[in-house]
Amino acid sequence: MFDDPLTELPIREFAPDPVHNMPTLTSFHESIVTKNREVKAVLLEQKQKKGVVCGLGNWLCDDVLYAAGIDPGAKTQTMTEIQTGRIHASIVNIVTTAIQCNADQSEFPPHWLFHRRWKKKPTKADLLTIDGKTISVKQVGGRTTYFVRAALQTSSGRKKKLSSSSSSSSSSSSSSSSATRRKKTTRKNNSKKNISAKKEVTCNRSSKRKRITRSGSAKTSTTNNNKKRNKR
Repeated sequence: MFDDPLTELPIREFAPDPVHNMPTLTSFHESIVTKNREVKAVLLEQKQKKGVVCGLGNWLCDDVLYAAGIDPGAKTQTMTEIQTGRIHASIVNIVTTAIQCNADQSEFPPHWLFHRRWKKKPTKADLLTIDGKTISVKQVGGRTTYFVRAALQTSSGRKKKLSSSSSSSSSSSSSSSSATRRKKTTRKNNSKKNISAKKEVTCNRSSKRKRITRSGSAKTSTTNNNKKRNKR
């Protein structure tokens, strides 16, 4: 329908195709670091102005970044050539593998995150990789994103150590939540004690009133009897 489709609209606005026209490592790095966004958001973009390649959907981006050991929320302008090189290699490998499987999901490698992402309410068992690592879920670029913290790598390619701050923050949050629970329990107990104390005070007051009333009525009856006797 077109004389030269690749140079005419709408195709000419799209980023390079990762199968037939994958950018070189250098051009890929230069293109990706100029985007001041999360890396997954950039990979999801289809147009040249905002993206680097076209054709990558949500699950493909997650598996590409998982294989590359890159946090989906990492900012592109801070990435090194080593990191963008790992992303480049992952795109080529995963897209090629999917094509070789003829897009048959049953043929996809079992370690892909693809197999773990389709339940609306996943259990803890669903959010585990094939080797037992925890799969985390968050929103990146407006899309639900699956990633594995234990698989993240540094810029040099080493596995990232889970920071003590994150563990301490989680422990502090758990301790704070337990402290909050204790405070709530204490408040409830105190309120119960206050209610029971008020009831006791009320009972004591009512019993005193009854005693006073009884004693007063007794005195009145005694006075009346004495008056009657005096009249007689």
